[in-house]
Amino acid sequence: PRMAYAVALPLVVGTMGAVTQYLMTGKGPAELKDYFFPKTGNLDEQGRPERVSFPSYMKDVYHYFKAPLRTMANKLQPAASLLAEMLENRDFYGVKIHNEDDPLVQQALQVAQHVAKAFEPFGSRFYRQERALGESPLKAGLSFVGVTPAPRDVNKTPAEELASELSGEKLPKGARTKEQYHHAKVEQQLRRQIQLNPSGPWPGIRQALEAGEISAREARNIITTGREKPLERQIRALPVDQAIQVYDKANDEERKVIRFDILKKVRNFQRNASTDDKIRLQPVIQRFLQARAI
Repeated sequence: PRMAYAVALPLVVGTMGAVTQYLMTGKGPAELKDYFFPKTGNLDEQGRPERVSFPSYMKDVYHYFKAPLRTMANKLQPAASLLAEMLENRDFYGVKIHNEDDPLVQQALQVAQHVAKAFEPFGSRFYRQERALGESPLKAGLSFVGVTPAPRDVNKTPAEELASELSGEKLPKGARTKEQYHHAKVEQQLRRQIQLNPSGPWPGIRQALEAGEISAREARNIITTGREKPLERQIRALPVDQAIQVYDKANDEERKVIRFDILKKVRNFQRNASTDDKIRLQPVIQRFLQARAI
């Protein structure tokens, strides 16, 4: 029976994924992950195809394949992760758990709220997240039957994964206040509206401006970045040698998108870098220029 289950699990979940993607997009699976994390026809907050996952062990199989040690640690010691967050005073997203400037009683309440949130059912948590991104109650309510957003890594290409790792996207450098986190979420939601409808109109931008949630300068930046590919935004934050590492991992379509930005980085580096740095990175830059010429 155990062997039968192991064989049947990917077949049944894969069939469910294929049917789900066809019903939601009108297109069948085009790659392996479409079977287990089917597309919905929408875009996520990063502008990538939105995917969902089913309440099955295939999600765990994916996590064990991508990051076995981290997955085992999270499975065995969830309480240890919670304790580490409290000691560092920041959660997984780099948001401060309590404000050190508040009275002790208020800080204790903030810590208690964080602990309570850790035990919140996944269905409720994903419902709130999807509603905040503008999804309908019906679609967001799928989380209560186990249909939740797919892991973010599923949608990333090898180049995007490397860019995320190099830019420290998964590990915030410093803790943010709840106000800073809220501001970032507002920008993220507005950027998603632009990604869904690049030609406009964007009523959310006007409403956020009128409410004072964003400035005119931030609105212009949101519109600009909302029309870009995720990899374009990541490349700009990297030094020239790391940007070239990402270029080496990129596919042909991605290289067309990021080539010009990397070339600008190379020219600025050649103009402003010290002699020692030029000598050190000369082989890397030369390899990029030769690959670009082919």
